Amino acid sequence: MKLALRTIEPVLVIDKSKRPWEMNGNKGVVYNAICHKKVDDDVQVEKVRITEDVYHSLEAMQKYHFAATIDVKNNRMEVYHAYPADTAEKDNTVEKGGTATPNMGKASASSK
Repeated sequence: MKLALRTIEPVLVIDKSKRPWEMNGNKGVVYNAICHKKVDDDVQVEKVRITEDVYHSLEAMQKYHFAATIDVKNNRMEVYHAYPADTAEKDNTVEKGGTATPNMGKASASSK
């Protein structure tokens, strides 16, 4: 089962990375965003899996909201859409319960 998710609070993208991989004759590229989140005195820095389109749209040291899918069976999350935090605040996408669709790499959050 896949679930569509979106962030409620913005996340700071510190940097992004791409890494080629090869296993059992298959090849590909893994795209990640290195994200920072601070709540009170608790600081977290995590790699977040993203699509190639999101990789090309992100800028380092900017805050974003993410729309993602999580594959419950494989415990794998991938961000398919990122939008600047200031944009979300202007159109109230997140605050008014915007929806995310599971069309990975093609979807965007929209307001109700």
